[in-house]
Amino acid sequence: MSTILAVIVLVLLTGLGTAPAPALLSGSALLAWASTVTIVILLIVFGALSGRNCKSSAEPDAPVTLDRTLQYPKRWCVPLGLWAAALGAQVAAPFQFAPFFLWTLSIVSAGVLALPAVKSSQLKMTWYESAALFAILAVAAYFRFWNLPALPFSFDGDVASVGLMSKDLLTGVDPDWLGVRWGSISVPCLRLWALGMSLFGVNLRGLAIGMATVGWLGTLAVWFLARSSSGRQAGIIAAFFCATNLAHIHFSRTLYIEPAAIVLCLEIGLLIAWLKAGRPELLLLSGWIGGIGLVVYDSARVGLILAPLLIVAKALTHEGRGRLTLAALGYFFAGVVLGWGPNLVIALSNLEDFVGRANSVTIFSADAQKHLMGAYETKSFFYMLAEQVRRSFLGAVYLQDTSPHAGFPLPQLEIMTRWLMLLGLGAAIMHARQPAKLALVMWIVLVNLLGGVLTLDPPYWPHLAAALPAYFLLAAQGAGLLLTGAPRGFRRHAVLGLLLAGLAWHTTATWKQYVQIASTRADGFSRSWRYLETLAPGSRAMLVGNDFSWDDRRYQFFAQHINGRSCGLADLNSITFYKDELLVMALGDADRVQQILLERGFASSKEIWSAPPAEGELVILKFGTHSTDLSNAQNNLIP
Repeated sequence: MSTILAVIVLVLLTGLGTAPAPALLSGSALLAWASTVTIVILLIVFGALSGRNCKSSAEPDAPVTLDRTLQYPKRWCVPLGLWAAALGAQVAAPFQFAPFFLWTLSIVSAGVLALPAVKSSQLKMTWYESAALFAILAVAAYFRFWNLPALPFSFDGDVASVGLMSKDLLTGVDPDWLGVRWGSISVPCLRLWALGMSLFGVNLRGLAIGMATVGWLGTLAVWFLARSSSGRQAGIIAAFFCATNLAHIHFSRTLYIEPAAIVLCLEIGLLIAWLKAGRPELLLLSGWIGGIGLVVYDSARVGLILAPLLIVAKALTHEGRGRLTLAALGYFFAGVVLGWGPNLVIALSNLEDFVGRANSVTIFSADAQKHLMGAYETKSFFYMLAEQVRRSFLGAVYLQDTSPHAGFPLPQLEIMTRWLMLLGLGAAIMHARQPAKLALVMWIVLVNLLGGVLTLDPPYWPHLAAALPAYFLLAAQGAGLLLTGAPRGFRRHAVLGLLLAGLAWHTTATWKQYVQIASTRADGFSRSWRYLETLAPGSRAMLVGNDFSWDDRRYQFFAQHINGRSCGLADLNSITFYKDELLVMALGDADRVQQILLERGFASSKEIWSAPPAEGELVILKFGTHSTDLSNAQNNLIP
């Protein structure tokens, strides 16, 4: 009965999260906010009722044993020796290739030694599961690689910064192999982006290839997490939701934070596999992955809180729990130190830098509090905190993104995903004593607390994206509730048919939404460097405008093949041009720019490179003759 009620609710609540959420307690907006919270709670309750007596929600008690861990197998001396050598090399030759190479070898050797334990941890696949996973990975590849340089049409300047830093690594301007940082953010995956540019060109395509590849691998990591914790059905459905999620697709094409989600998936997936199989190699490898997460992105550090809590929660239910808990935590954190590798030396030498931006972007900062109270138009700290809680925990299902990296006018989860996720969340809360269920609930709480409630401007997708894998797995479990809760025979097949039809609709609708939004958000800056990308190498161009300079990081990366220079509007009357200068580009005051050029005797044509013109339109004024031969450039000047 509860399953039928849940299906009815799913049909009726098609409008959940389709409109921007109003501010807290702002008159009639209170009713809209309260109704949304009621809907969310109602779905969670239905999920709890559906999962209460559902056999598929039950999880056999994990045979956790650490007796073998006291033997310290000699084969682990290989990765341990490589790790020690990496630390020594870092002390002797900081940031050079040798410590990086030895650290990489230690990670690879640890993975090879743990591979038999991974294979034995109930992950044997059937042919139809392999076929389904292959099809999902093909869909994920299409959504992440199709028309890659063109979609999205607009990028935040941070993408250009990543490109410039990757270029420096590729060309040897920045020789560091370890400790690569962007401000206070550790970004070692810049080496991967640099590899992509070395293979596909120092341009947007080369930069985006690496990002899309990591995003595609993220789908596989979500499958591993769901498969190791909840079985075949959950693994396939969770991977499908990951492959077709709008936020995941966008980050796979634009940003550099996806490795953090992969680290969390592998770390928690291996930990749950250890809880089921009792193989100590899995526990050590889980910590090893967590150590790598310390140098990936700040969001990955959630795993170092989540994993120990799960270990303690499970170990305390066994006899000899004190010894078991200490041994398990010891092995996990030993793995963390090993995975951290030579970066341990770097962190200890500069702890303040290792902390990152925690001192400046959290609500404990005076500047952050001033900003948030101004944004929420309040002087009450408790009002500000309530708004932070609301924005963080409703961000995935109700509110649109607030970051410049995405800025999508939609919640993080699509309609069908959020419905099923809330049902799965209810069931997970009901069975929170099971490690796999407890992990998902705690995962979401920790990410939203640390990346939202205590951080500036939630829901900020780059901070909260680390919770996406947990949402996908809960959505898969919600779908499982509908299937297992339906009566056997024809009715169950009918529910399965409706679910498959819904997934097909979900996929089509998601992709159409993404293409529509990602292809229409370009501002003047984006349109200008997009135009410059089409020009032949060595072409000349001038940017005209008081706030429009060639020094901008976007032009430095995306138009690096152009011989460009900048000119303020006030200087346009007296500047000297080259005869072969191809075009002048102006943002705003375009008519004034054209008038000045015409007064100076240039025959120019006005072209608006946008349809329809947007606010801050880009106007391209072509004049002169185009030539890529700059050998006699100094003799081609005209007043």
